[in-house]
Amino acid sequence: MAFQRYKDLLQQKKKEFYLLCRYNNNPILKTFYKNYCKILSKVISVAKHMYYNEVICNSENKIKSTWKIINEEKGKTRSRPIIQFLKTNNNIVNNQKVMANIFSNYFLSVVELLNKDNKRDDKNTNPLHYLQNFI
Repeated sequence: MAFQRYKDLLQQKKKEFYLLCRYNNNPILKTFYKNYCKILSKVISVAKHMYYNEVICNSENKIKSTWKIINEEKGKTRSRPIIQFLKTNNNIVNNQKVMANIFSNYFLSVVELLNKDNKRDDKNTNPLHYLQNFI
């Protein structure tokens, strides 16, 4: 982004002025530095405001874009952890597809175990039987 380059350049100049003021007791230079800092802060604030307005105006989902900007400014970033490896039966697996299959097989086996515990014989039961028992 072009703004970022200009911002970096202006902040570099600010640092140079700071170093000049630090090693120099010239009151005019210190006043210049303070004014420069105030103006730089205002310029950065206005530039951010203009950029964020443009992002929101060009967005299809304005609320989502607004919250994304708010969270960026607050420093909240959502990063989902990526599972690098999985240890099963003393084997380490790092292939994403194999890990997905391991999870899938695990959850299918849980369903099968739950079905085994349910000892009803649904094959021979007529749904009308349930209605008659309910009434």
